[in-house]
Amino acid sequence: MEADKRPVLYLVDGSSYIHRAFHAIRHLSTRDGTPTNAVYGVTQMLLKLIKDRAPSHLAVVFDAGGKNFRHRMYPAYKANRPPAPEELKVQFPLVREAVEAFDLPLVEVEGVEADDVIATLARQAEREGFEVVIVSGDKDLMQLVDEHTVMYDTQSDVVYDAAGVREKLGVCPEQVVDLLALMGDSSDNIPGVTKVGKKASIEVTQILGDHLAEARIVEDEPSDPILPGDVIHTPVWAPGEREHFVFTDGMDLDGDGKSDLQMMIHIVTMNGGVVDCYITDQGERQGEFTSKSRYLVVGEEPDETASQARLDAHRDLLTDAEQRGLMKITLKDLLDKMGWKNQTPVVRYGAAANPKDFQVQPPEGGSPVSTGTVSPLFQPRQPPRASRGTAY
Repeated sequence: MEADKRPVLYLVDGSSYIHRAFHAIRHLSTRDGTPTNAVYGVTQMLLKLIKDRAPSHLAVVFDAGGKNFRHRMYPAYKANRPPAPEELKVQFPLVREAVEAFDLPLVEVEGVEADDVIATLARQAEREGFEVVIVSGDKDLMQLVDEHTVMYDTQSDVVYDAAGVREKLGVCPEQVVDLLALMGDSSDNIPGVTKVGKKASIEVTQILGDHLAEARIVEDEPSDPILPGDVIHTPVWAPGEREHFVFTDGMDLDGDGKSDLQMMIHIVTMNGGVVDCYITDQGERQGEFTSKSRYLVVGEEPDETASQARLDAHRDLLTDAEQRGLMKITLKDLLDKMGWKNQTPVVRYGAAANPKDFQVQPPEGGSPVSTGTVSPLFQPRQPPRASRGTAY
């Protein structure tokens, strides 16, 4: 199928729409006092989307409510969020009724989040030959942007393709998971790697690129809980201590011929560690071993083009480290020990969920969406039935 002939599926982040409408519109209510500001806002946004974009395929996805597999992985997930106000809660079923009045597929799945459902549907739609437009302003969903999927933020009227994501977040879509795992997300109560903020997280992700993916670990059984004492965001050293490191040279991690030594030092120091000694790119030893030096962070061996001074410095450093009993560690292992690896399943959508944990059922039964069969979601959208129109 030619690219310009591919149909387009719009996936609306309904939960995001509800909260955005509730907080953007002043109190509205029916004669009996039932709040309707969120209902009114959602219907207006849907009407505008349909008018402006005239989508042939459209579905609205909601959170089913309650806990999901991420709470089993990390019990403190979203624990910092206050309960939804009562005037919002009473509108949840009304919003669903309004969506049904549009004759739009409404999708929600117990045990997973709307974002996971959107990820599942987006990837299946791509396989079925669709272009996908995710209608949301949630930066977490930018991890799904690729050649055939974009994100449309209706509030700012901006469409994010891969270049747009990079301009917005500073990283490519496939690196969004790494970025969020490193810097954390306070809105979801997900701590990042200790003392590594947004700026440093972007720098680390940009420089290390695919090497972060090498350290990623996705549990085979996402339902296994992360228990107290498991490494989630605690550095390798104990609280209150400052672990000491020694760095070799040859730290060209992304294969661009440039040294990433300073970034590695930055990662350690931002986590409260101390770099006692290292070899510069010119082959000079800076600093000295101390009685507290414990880890030797190793890079690539100098090649035949290296100067004799660099070869000598490298050999002498390794000899000293061995005599002092330092523990060798790669950057990958260092990131693992700092707790970054266990963050990635929590912030990844779709792929982080065990497919056995959920299946998206299309209206009136039929085959689950996750099997790859074409569901009613991928059939052309029918015009709303006038008789079902309801004013709230």
